[in-house]
Amino acid sequence: MFGLRATAGTFFDDFNSGPPPNASTFGSAKVDAAGGFNGSGVLKLTVARADQIGSFVVDPLDGTKRVSSFLATFKAYIGGGGGTSADGFAFHFAPNIPDAPFSEIAGSGLTLIFDTFQNGTEIAPGISMQFPKSPRLEVPAPNLRSGHFVDALVKLDPDGTLDVFYDNEPIFSNVRTTLTNRAGRFAFGARTGMFFDNHFIDDLRIVTQTSPGAFVDTFAPIGNEASPLASIDVVVRDFKTKVKPGSLQLTVDHVPVKAEVTNTPDGTTLVHYEPTQAFEAATRHEVTLQFVDTGKPAITNDFSYAFRVTSQITISK
Repeated sequence: MFGLRATAGTFFDDFNSGPPPNASTFGSAKVDAAGGFNGSGVLKLTVARADQIGSFVVDPLDGTKRVSSFLATFKAYIGGGGGTSADGFAFHFAPNIPDAPFSEIAGSGLTLIFDTFQNGTEIAPGISMQFPKSPRLEVPAPNLRSGHFVDALVKLDPDGTLDVFYDNEPIFSNVRTTLTNRAGRFAFGARTGMFFDNHFIDDLRIVTQTSPGAFVDTFAPIGNEASPLASIDVVVRDFKTKVKPGSLQLTVDHVPVKAEVTNTPDGTTLVHYEPTQAFEAATRHEVTLQFVDTGKPAITNDFSYAFRVTSQITISK
């Protein structure tokens, strides 16, 4: 989904070829040949057994360089533990991630917790976020234990704002953070106790940028109830660099399409595409936008996201 760039680090693994050479598992975590999305290989942080703790740590993508922004996408599965299950998993980006088993506590950076069991006063099931010099943010997420793989997206923009999507739905939008210009590693952790669940990760892709530049700010449609007649709209915002004219390329379900591109005086580029035919009900679609910026050296950016079309379609007479 994503293109390499001179100032970027890239990690991708579908876990179909065993453990990746540029990452490590600890505790109960392991890469298994079965159980993933569509029956493929998968990273299993825990399986549905009591008293497990497992973590997965990605080697530094940029050495000691500071990260200006990043985009992480993956598929997550929580379920299989029966009626009352626990405890959830966490996504981390921090400079001091340990080489050890961990779950929701790991390093002094970004922590996103997908929490399925209430141990104290936190919201559970819910999703929470914390980063240095910030209060804990949390929202309810009653459908965390979906029992199937869902899409997740974590996007830190070079202006310091963070977006989190889970099961294609926006969880946190444009949260201003203190996370830019930090070196660190990416990781996942999960645990179980008396109650338990499977916590699986598949199709993990992370792209970092070490110099600030133009970035995708917003995109639509989003979620799992998109209209079959929805248009595709992506907004790219200038930031230190601009979008190189004529470099934008939009693909829908891996097929290049001709989009309408509009540049505005405030430094944004609007990308609009009207599909030639309606999307079918209850289908998943993937959108990718590629563009080159005006940095020196010029950088190729690739941004991808997914949405689903509603299964409830009413045809007007």
